[in-house]
Amino acid sequence: REVNHGYIYNPSTDLRPVFGMKEEGFSFSSYILKKLSLDESEYELLSHDLFLTNREKPHLLGKEKEFLTSMRLDDLSSAYCSLLSFIEASKDLKENVIPLFVSFDNEEVGSLTRQGAHSTFLKDCLENILFSLKANEKDRRNILADSFLLSVDNAHSRHPNHPELSAKTSDVKLGCGIVIKYNANQSYTSDSLSSAVIKMLCMKNSLP
Repeated sequence: REVNHGYIYNPSTDLRPVFGMKEEGFSFSSYILKKLSLDESEYELLSHDLFLTNREKPHLLGKEKEFLTSMRLDDLSSAYCSLLSFIEASKDLKENVIPLFVSFDNEEVGSLTRQGAHSTFLKDCLENILFSLKANEKDRRNILADSFLLSVDNAHSRHPNHPELSAKTSDVKLGCGIVIKYNANQSYTSDSLSSAVIKMLCMKNSLP
């Protein structure tokens, strides 16, 4: 009855996953090779990047199913909306415009991996694209200067039952429109120029 009252979980014991019952001759390597339809006599698993993750499906909640609850919701919804925008923008391209959609891995653990947002992955890809277009150094600098970067994320709203837990200086309400996030440490791309562009787009498309 008191399991959730003040109990502190030890991740190394209480949250350790149970992969399965150990059987005669069972090994993780054999299991993975079998899943990949590879013959164990011909292949050997040297290493892997596999981690256990929550597989619970997203759910719609509320009287009119107006709420969505899901694991990794901020990353997935942001990537989905960005991809839709990228596809839509690609239909009617202006001359000399290349739309770019980037979705990084490992945001939840700090983006410091080789494929994360803090890596050189995007920079390297852009340089390869411009190199293939035979752009020189001056062209590359001008192209980057003429570009506009939009970083998409979700914002935390004020909880209806616990307004005291929200910052006094922000009053974000559920379902009331676009949020522009600012950070004094400049960890967001928001500045006076980018926020003005977003506000202008919202006004043009009648978005609150």
